Amino acid sequence: MDSYAIQKNSEKSFTVIITSPHSLAWRPLDSEGINIVGNDSTVDENGRNYIWTVEVDKPGTYEFRILHQSGDGVYKKLVIPLISAT
Repeated sequence: MDSYAIQKNSEKSFTVIITSPHSLAWRPLDSEGINIVGNDSTVDENGRNYIWTVEVDKPGTYEFRILHQSGDGVYKKLVIPLISAT
């Protein structure tokens, strides 16, 4: 099962990590107020880890939207809430 983690780097910066045991490819969608400033992927015993560092424009609540397409053509969208200091 896919899982995710959020690390808050500062008031306006976050690192989001998706771990996919099936090596499914995840990609970010346009997310209002969120700027991607870095991305990477690694592989370990848990599967493939997709890592994005994002920054938000100003304090508030945001939705980081990502998508993947499975081998059978089914799309899955994940919306991850990010809460910046208010």
